[in-house]
Amino acid sequence: GLILTHPFAPELTAGEMELTMLDVGQGDATLVVAPNGSTTLIDAGGLGGYSASTRLDTGEDIVAPYLWQRGIQRVDALVLSHLDFDHAGGAPAILRIFRPRRLLLAKQPAGHPLLGRVLAAATAAGVESVQLQAGETWEAGGVIWRALHPSSYQAASDRKAGRSNEESLVLHARFGETSVLFAGDIHEANEREMLARGGLPRADVLKVAHHGSRTSTSGAFLEALAPTVALVSAGWLNSYGHPHPAVVARLRAGGIALFRTDRDGAITLRSNGRRWLYGGAR
Repeated sequence: GLILTHPFAPELTAGEMELTMLDVGQGDATLVVAPNGSTTLIDAGGLGGYSASTRLDTGEDIVAPYLWQRGIQRVDALVLSHLDFDHAGGAPAILRIFRPRRLLLAKQPAGHPLLGRVLAAATAAGVESVQLQAGETWEAGGVIWRALHPSSYQAASDRKAGRSNEESLVLHARFGETSVLFAGDIHEANEREMLARGGLPRADVLKVAHHGSRTSTSGAFLEALAPTVALVSAGWLNSYGHPHPAVVARLRAGGIALFRTDRDGAITLRSNGRRWLYGGAR
């Protein structure tokens, strides 16, 4: 009762941008804290599947306790890169518990198994839902965000329930001279599309697509982004073999430092606007 009445001050570092990739097993959930303390949660993990019998709710049982431990009582924005269960299965709990001010997501096919649950949870929590597409930009607490994918054409033409990965939001976040790219679960074809459109910004840090699957993170994409650090969220001893050895080899050949949740646990990076500092594993 005392904690609820007099919550601890959030554990945040003023003037810095923080990126913490949580260890949610074979899934994705990353907290971004802006220099002014505003918070953006990108994905909320999810274990099992649409018909899984597990009672573990990644949003309520893993992500929420981490946020509470940090003294975070409300999230400013929840971003769902796409609605596959391993990225969005924990979203209804996060919407219910933390009442984000905005829910950001790409346009989804009407028949997607999770869409109704997520939108119903957002409505019940009074959360505004915003659909994003390539070219949109916004500022949040000193961080400049830009959506790079999907394009409006793709969102209109490929709107099928089975193509959730290809419709993933790809977001670029910049603070000062430092930047990070969140690649969702896009495939190499989507990487080629973005390269063909031109204007792909460089990124110091890359959230590797699709947990390090061999279907993504092409050499051409890495060359264009020129990251120095790559982050992979994957489950320990996952049955998919993520991250794939070919992707690990490409990262190594490019001199890109690799951190992965299956070996390192939750990973924190901090930026002062000039360079990234490794905050260690949690």
